[in-house]
Amino acid sequence: MEHYEDKTMEYLLNDPTADEFAAKRDLAAGFPIVYCDEDYPETMKDNNLMIEEHPNGDRFIVAINIDTRELTKVRQIPPFRRMG
Repeated sequence: MEHYEDKTMEYLLNDPTADEFAAKRDLAAGFPIVYCDEDYPETMKDNNLMIEEHPNGDRFIVAINIDTRELTKVRQIPPFRRMG
C-alpha cells in the first residue's frame, strides 16, 4: 500500500490541466499520474478505481481511498506508449 502526502494526492486528483501535455510534464518531472481510461471500463465507474502510471512506464489499476489518501494496487497493466 502506498501513501501520498495530502498536497500531492490533491494535486494528482484535481489538476485543472489534466490532459496529455500535463501528463507528459508530470511524468518528465518524476511524478506518477492517475487517470481513467475507456480501455479499462472499471476506471470509468464511480468506484474509486483509476490507473496509476509511473515515469518508468509501469502502470497499475489502483483503488484510491480518498479519506486516507492511500492507493492500493489492484493489478498491473501493460505500459502506455506515449508519443514524443
